[in-house]
Amino acid sequence: FPSHDMSGYDNIVVPWVRLNPKNDSDSKFLINEVPSYVKSQSQSKTNNLNTIALIPSLFYDKNKHHGFSNLNEDNDGIIREYKIRFEAGDGLISSSALIASQIFTKKELKDIPNKIHINWRNKEGTYKRISFSSLLNQFQNGQEIIDKKELSGKIVIIGSSAPGIANLKPTSSTSLMDDNEIIATAIDDLINKSYLHLMPIWIDKSISALLIILFCYGIYRDWE
Repeated sequence: FPSHDMSGYDNIVVPWVRLNPKNDSDSKFLINEVPSYVKSQSQSKTNNLNTIALIPSLFYDKNKHHGFSNLNEDNDGIIREYKIRFEAGDGLISSSALIASQIFTKKELKDIPNKIHINWRNKEGTYKRISFSSLLNQFQNGQEIIDKKELSGKIVIIGSSAPGIANLKPTSSTSLMDDNEIIATAIDDLINKSYLHLMPIWIDKSISALLIILFCYGIYRDWE
């Protein structure tokens, strides 16, 4: 595991990457040594292995502020959902979005499901972006380009968004969106519990069946 200790910063989340579970048997990382791993009494064991395939960060945090940053597409390649917790052995490992939300709210968000349907923002403009070049100029020239108050009490996601190096993915809201905004939206949904709640399948099918019955009944009445 990484040796660069960041335990002195209690508000930083270090993202890790979960690799394909098929590679778990070839890994040397023990599941119970992964930060944020929690053994679940109700979770059925997904495999008999005690190792997990992942890409760790260069940094380690004794506060266990580590989480997986994977984004999972549906079969058609579109992102509609976000994994809050990842199954691993007989337990669960949190996502970086969940850990960031818990640090921000200072609460354990135990009532959040393991997977949510993202509620994409349709308002004008999205989350504020600050370019790395602006920060670099500020540090090099001592100029007050960015007011520190703008970052106070905010969640900051560091990632690439420049054309050519950004990871762009299709979502149910737009044809292309970078990873930073997807994760920001997931965090927003977790903090405000604004993620989409879908109706149970049996209710959806019952409504469809009722509409069909009413439609057929209307046609029958017209024939009379």
